[in-house]
Amino acid sequence: MLASRLSRVPAAALLLLLSLAGCKEGDLCAPLAVSEDGTRCVCAGDLVETDDPFVCACPAGEVPSPADETRCLPADGGAPPMDAGRDAGTDAGPDAGPDACTPTTWYRDADEDGRGDPAETTTACTMPAGYVASADDCDDGCDTCWTGAAETCDTADNDCDGFTDEGVRSLLGEPRELASSLGNETRHFTTAQSLTAGGGLAFYIERSGATLGGSARWVRFESDGSVMGSAQPVGSSANGRWLTSTASATTIVVAFVQDGRLVARAFDRRTGAPSTEAIELADSARAPAVTALGTGFLFAWEDTSTDQVLWRGTSATLDGFLSAAPVADIDSAEDHGLGARRLSWVEMDGSLFLVLLDGSSANERLSARPFDADGLPSGEWAELLSLPHLADFRLRSDGVTGRLVTIELAFGEMAPPPAIRLHETEVVDGVLRVSGSQAVESGTALYTYGEPGPTPRTLFVTRVGTADTGLFLYQGGHDGWERTLIHPRPAVASASLIGDALVFAAGEDADLDDVRLRWQRLGCPEP
Repeated sequence: MLASRLSRVPAAALLLLLSLAGCKEGDLCAPLAVSEDGTRCVCAGDLVETDDPFVCACPAGEVPSPADETRCLPADGGAPPMDAGRDAGTDAGPDAGPDACTPTTWYRDADEDGRGDPAETTTACTMPAGYVASADDCDDGCDTCWTGAAETCDTADNDCDGFTDEGVRSLLGEPRELASSLGNETRHFTTAQSLTAGGGLAFYIERSGATLGGSARWVRFESDGSVMGSAQPVGSSANGRWLTSTASATTIVVAFVQDGRLVARAFDRRTGAPSTEAIELADSARAPAVTALGTGFLFAWEDTSTDQVLWRGTSATLDGFLSAAPVADIDSAEDHGLGARRLSWVEMDGSLFLVLLDGSSANERLSARPFDADGLPSGEWAELLSLPHLADFRLRSDGVTGRLVTIELAFGEMAPPPAIRLHETEVVDGVLRVSGSQAVESGTALYTYGEPGPTPRTLFVTRVGTADTGLFLYQGGHDGWERTLIHPRPAVASASLIGDALVFAAGEDADLDDVRLRWQRLGCPEP
């Protein structure tokens, strides 16, 4: 071995032997380098100088490596501390020599898009195969998905913001007709829910002469928009209004006002068949709201005889397990001519809230009250917004975050222009609050109606009385809100989105004599 061989011969004798044999100094130091003046060997690797200038040796307690005489191993046969540190990606320490490094965290890049998965990491001095330095990939099975990527119409969340295909879906094919002769206040007269086996149920109020109401009816449609059978009545009366619906995992419930009474009916969510008869829940009502709660449902409505908001809980078969009780006193709707007060249920961050729009034309208030898992009020009303001309609202949530759309009208010469605003909401200490807002559109619509779809980046707006009229679909993306014309005649148009099924009602004529319910797909074109 190099160090032991050289250490047996004095340096002067070695020089004499070399000169007699015709050897060069470089042969003596090989495989090490010899110094420029020829008086010593230049130590390399782990070897260190000794008292003899032509002897390089391993540090005390170490022996040369069999694979490389310039590397040293612990004398007891263990792995070299410095090499182990490099291989494992750990810091070899300040005295480990020129090959030591500071370890780096690398992120798995399974889809080879150059972006790593922050949940799957390794540590090494150099980048291992299959890993990268960035950690902005939210889907390591999608090579077009990372934080800030452009959203494309591919049913994937390309930009990693929690929404799929926002702002890039388009209307596909021609609309199919589900029903005709709808009531002429359609924004409160149509609703739809999806079926777990595919397709859905559409509910609507059939027009009855020149009156505002009519017969509540339902029709089943398939995923391609084809109607399954003929429309059937939900209730018995020809005087129905204020239609709304909701769905649990197993049951769809539709609620409406029939001859001034609150009526509800349940449907099987798998087959679409009615599972109960129409059941009366209150004898004086308007503007109902309903939400699923466990295996049952919660209803809220405005009692027209007392100017109160009442609520009641039922089971999935609509049997009462909570009697009707008041939760709020309200200003009379007739005091300012904006129609009945609006009610809505929303679940956020594990809490359920009833939201109420109330007040006068000078000061519209939007407030929320929490309910517990048993369907009972668990706190007091807290104000969300207070605006002079808040005409309507919709609040939807994915269960954790919520987005509130407000419709703000303008009255008088000095009033600000009409506006549609999207507000972020959050739950703080059990209280629902507004945390920020952005304008969607301002100054163009004399009357607007908004409803977020299953993803809160979908909005429907009816524009009446301007040069630019019709029913429009707004889709929000990173570059703002893009709109698509759904139907050129606004009339009393409304729309809802269930999956890729867009169900909308729109009038064909200015006098509202021909309002029809339609279905159209909203999605990505076939490749």
